[in-house]
Amino acid sequence: MEKRKTGRRDSGVDAKISSSGKVFRAYVENMCERGIHGIAASKEPEISLVPHETIGLDFDSPCGKEISMQCLIQWVHINKTPIHGYTYRMGMQIIEHSPEYEGVLKNMGA
Repeated sequence: MEKRKTGRRDSGVDAKISSSGKVFRAYVENMCERGIHGIAASKEPEISLVPHETIGLDFDSPCGKEISMQCLIQWVHINKTPIHGYTYRMGMQIIEHSPEYEGVLKNMGA
């Protein structure tokens, strides 16, 4: 298995994912210079949260500044539970990010 070129940093931040005119509450588990691993949930199945879809991702940095970026879903694992509905674990490639994102990574020790 090929080793990642950039190190992942645990982040644990709440986020919002925008896709096909809908907004989903999400959670960013970890991030690096080129990608993000996140989780989103929905009561109904969402056809827009699939590989090769471009999504918007917004979250607040630790200093309170909103960070917005465009990401491409690389992979998704969907889990259905009776209580929560559908949970989407996603690996996302960052297409476009702001300078503030680079600052967040530096503060996390990247």
